[in-house]
Amino acid sequence: MIPLNLIGLAVIGLAWITEFFFMGKRKKISPVFVGVYILGAGILVYEGFTSKAIEIGIANLLILVAAAIVLGKSMVEGKAGD
Repeated sequence: MIPLNLIGLAVIGLAWITEFFFMGKRKKISPVFVGVYILGAGILVYEGFTSKAIEIGIANLLILVAAAIVLGKSMVEGKAGD
């Protein structure tokens, strides 16, 4: 079975690769990218806490919260620009 930390990192890597190819000339971060990033970070948080690597779980949780804040801000600014 593939370890959860590798699955989480693969999801985050996929998000970055997808963002790179779909970014184009619009220098804005896609909400889909941030959402997929949050999913990958969530997998890493779960894996950290279930494997008793609490410090890693907390660090990944902080990254997840930061990504969620970015997603929220981009969604609010996106609606304001409409």
